[in-house]
Amino acid sequence: MIGTKTGHSVGKNKDGDRDVILLQVRISDTDDIQTVQLYSPTGDDSVPINGSDIVVLTVDNDESWKIGIAVDQLIAPDGVAGQKKIYSVDSGGNISANILFKTDGTIEINGNTDNAVRFQKLADQITILNTKYDAHTHPDPVSGNSGPPSNIPLNIDISLAKIDEVKVK
Repeated sequence: MIGTKTGHSVGKNKDGDRDVILLQVRISDTDDIQTVQLYSPTGDDSVPINGSDIVVLTVDNDESWKIGIAVDQLIAPDGVAGQKKIYSVDSGGNISANILFKTDGTIEINGNTDNAVRFQKLADQITILNTKYDAHTHPDPVSGNSGPPSNIPLNIDISLAKIDEVKVK
């Protein structure tokens, strides 16, 4: 049977040995609300929004314990075969953040208008550039000899470009 999610909580599984997500699902009318355990793939820790369609199944002919599988997040699919998209949904049913794993190995986070960098490698190169610039010299226009180093650092600071919430290897 298919129902509509109306709420959720954290509770114990059928055996009482671990915490799970329990969904409240309206089956046929406003008075028929059933609590079912949410089943999701390994690695998926997300709860469907209220209004999502839930497939409710009875397991091992035990009418006292049912599981639910979310089948609809109210978002129109736009995927390409082989790609995977993970997204969060706000209370209005709109995608608020997403990660797209493309078939060419590219990962897009909230779109594709900018690129990520390996911050520490860039910072290391800026340090080398600053050091080389600090020690560079200019030939004296009259004698042709090199003068002393300029000792004027570039002081390039890229710290504002660092995104602490995104990590790459």
